[in-house]
Amino acid sequence: MLAVAAILLIATRAPHLAGPIDDPHSWRQCDTANYAWAFFHDGASLLRPAVCWMGGYRTLILEFPLPEYLMALAYRVFGYDFLWARLVTLFFFAGSALYLYLLIRELWNEALAATATLIYVTLPLALFYSRALHIDFTAIFFAHAMAYHLIAGDRRHAGPHLVAGAVAAGLAAVIKSPYALALGIPVAAYFVAGRDPRRMIRFAAVMILPVALGIAWQRHADAVNASAPDWSFIPGYFKFTGLSRWYFGSLALRFDPTAWRDLGVRLIVEVLTRSGAVLAAAGFALFIVRRKAHDPRAAAFLQGWIAAAAVHLALFFNLNLEHDYYQIPFLAPAALLMAIAILAVRHATRPGPAWVRGVIAALLVATVAIESIAYAERNDYRPDPIREGAGAIIASHTSEKSLVVVSEPATDCRDPRILFRARRDGWSIGAADLSAALVRALAARGATDLALVAPAGFANGPPPWLDPRRIEVFPIGDLGWQVMMVRLAPR
Repeated sequence: MLAVAAILLIATRAPHLAGPIDDPHSWRQCDTANYAWAFFHDGASLLRPAVCWMGGYRTLILEFPLPEYLMALAYRVFGYDFLWARLVTLFFFAGSALYLYLLIRELWNEALAATATLIYVTLPLALFYSRALHIDFTAIFFAHAMAYHLIAGDRRHAGPHLVAGAVAAGLAAVIKSPYALALGIPVAAYFVAGRDPRRMIRFAAVMILPVALGIAWQRHADAVNASAPDWSFIPGYFKFTGLSRWYFGSLALRFDPTAWRDLGVRLIVEVLTRSGAVLAAAGFALFIVRRKAHDPRAAAFLQGWIAAAAVHLALFFNLNLEHDYYQIPFLAPAALLMAIAILAVRHATRPGPAWVRGVIAALLVATVAIESIAYAERNDYRPDPIREGAGAIIASHTSEKSLVVVSEPATDCRDPRILFRARRDGWSIGAADLSAALVRALAARGATDLALVAPAGFANGPPPWLDPRRIEVFPIGDLGWQVMMVRLAPR
């Protein structure tokens, strides 16, 4: 099973390692890619990374940019190509799969670990985001490493494991603290189930470091983001501080049946698959019925893992609703529940030839894998030729130091999708928000060019306040879209 998992890990990702940034969520990928580009091209500081949609100011902190920094190092060694950035993501995903195997083997047995790992590498969200320009599997890698090393250190009374677990927990906390919490809860449940005060105190002491690192990083991020310019005249602009409402969402949102319906559908088709949902439900039922047959600490860990998934969903409800990748922490416990069901089916077919039991288990795993691959190939890896073409046009008609105002119908002021593809800094403005006063205000802050991206013909013509002598129009191939370039300042 491990050999098959390794083959699937490579074979299902290889066709999608090259090429431009694709959807879903190319918005978030372009931000990640711009961090890496700034580290590589401009020598941006690890503590002050750069986005492309804040004009010449550029500095904004989202999470600790370790994966982006490693992507930049790969560019310096091998050349600037998204292939190397995707391989960095894939490396961390493969590491998260390895740590998942080690963790389940430590708590249960090798057969369950191998089966769960095989499922984990084939689930739909894993297929796409394990090779995207994305940071989430780096955080999952460190979260899985934290859980394994802390539990292995406790079982073997090994100090180095505990130190490794604390370091991994700290990195998970500063890269994406919700994912550290998603594994921290089950690890805490494991130690509490041991009913040994000395071990619980040791665990609490070890966790002081990651908690302190997480708090320190958040304070640094808030301080840096608070120093950003006051551009409140830009529609929708705000400094990235005090984001609790964005993270958690309103209480009313949690009572919206449409939101729950959308999340439920996504959990089934992108996290579990339909066949996997049946297996996970069966695995959960079997675990509840046979809970006493498990090691008490292992049972507590799985209970904590399921509870942590519920907490993650309920606490970060808005983020889960807006971004499918916030369900990535559900992949590992879902794979474990499916593996419990598959091994139960295999055990239930005894007595019988071993090869028959193996074929039955393999068919169940293959059903989940085929459904996952079919979903990903049908719904993911979507190119964006309009924004790619617009970016190329802007790059060829502006200088590298230009600050470009990009306007398109479906955007807001935090959109990097065209600016990053043009490798230009500037501002993104929705077409409905564009005005002469806004453009003048941005020109006063250094904007040199305006790029209007819209369907060819511009139904109502160019805005009347633009000087027609400064306008150049370029079609985006034969896609029915065009870019209207307007000089705002002498080149």
